[in-house]
Formats: sequence, C-alpha cells, structure tokens
Amino acid sequence: PSESEWARRLCVSRASVREAFRALELMGLIEVKSGSGTYVRDEALFNLSKFSDPRLAMLLEKEAETMLEIVEARRVFETNMISLAVEHGLPEDWDRLDEILSEMERALDDEEAFREADLRFHSEIARLTKNRVVETLVNAIYKILRENLPRAYYFVCNNPDLAKRLMKTHRDLVESLKKQDKRMARAAMVHHTKLGYEISKAYFKDQM
Repeated sequence: PSESEWARRLCVSRASVREAFRALELMGLIEVKSGSGTYVRDEALFNLSKFSDPRLAMLLEKEAETMLEIVEARRVFETNMISLAVEHGLPEDWDRLDEILSEMERALDDEEAFREADLRFHSEIARLTKNRVVETLVNAIYKILRENLPRAYYFVCNNPDLAKRLMKTHRDLVESLKKQDKRMARAAMVHHTKLGYEISKAYFKDQM
C-alpha cells in the first residue's frame, strides 16, 4: 500500500509512515522504488538475527536495558497494528482468540504452557492484520523475548492477583475486537502492553 493508504489505516501522519519506511529499508526488509512503489524483499531477510548491521546485532544482546527497549518496541507495533486486526478480523477469528484465552486460563499453574498460549494469542492478532510485514516483525520480536526472558511468566503464574489483571486485559482486548471498535481496541492494547512492560521490568529487577 501507498504511504497515504498506510497513514489512513493506522491513523497516523504520512510523515510517520515515511520514517517507518526508511527504517525498514535500512533494515533490508523493504525496497522503495522511485515512481513505482514499496516492495517487501526476500522473506529470508526477515530473520532479525542475520542482520549485518552491527547496531542491529547489538540489539540482540541480553542486557536488561536492551530487552526493555524491545518490549517497548513491541508496545509500538501492537498498539498500532490493532486497527488492522479490527478491519480484517472475522467472527471465526474471535472464536479462535476465545479458545486461546481458555487455554491460558487452564494453564495458569503451568508457566511454560501459559507462556506459549500467550505468545500464540499475540501471534494470532498479528496474523489478523493480513499484513506479512507486520506479522513477521511482531513474531520476530516475540522470538527474541521468548529466548531472552525465559522466566518472565513466573511473576504471573505465581501471583494470582497479577494473573487476574493480565487475563482481564486479554479479555478486554478480545471484546473490543468483537465489537470492531478501533478506539476501544487501541485503548485495550495500550493497557495490556503497559502491564506487560511492568511485568518485564519486575522480571529484570528480580534478576539483578
């Protein structure tokens, strides 16, 4: 899609879209052809760990500060992608999200199972955007977090009050998607990812 179309879909300015395109082009993910358009490059390039830019390689280090920056990047992506999920989602997609939520509730005493269900939940929302770039980048971020925050869900599975709060943010998000309300969905995602960021900070504080 064109810059103007992306701006319309994401409810942001064309300048913001242009900056995002520049960043993706520098990362080797897209190619901008003057007078023709913007194209996704070879999907093999979507492996973040293979980027040759040393600055990007540094982002894959395991320092707490870097991981928190990646969690923040996740907040940016997911908060802005949710409107696309609202646009393209279908009733059967909401049913799938409900199924995953049920899995998460059943797995609250199983840290590993809960984590995998949560990751599937977010991967499913990314899939609903019907945009391969968004889906690939979101899944890549979660791959990094899965590998570098292996016990972050300890704080959820061993804290009933926190687990209750987290599950509520998931349910609120699904309800907003069912109502196909972009404003509500964005607010729900902001609330949800903010809580996720707080959990990540608590995880790193405990590791120090």
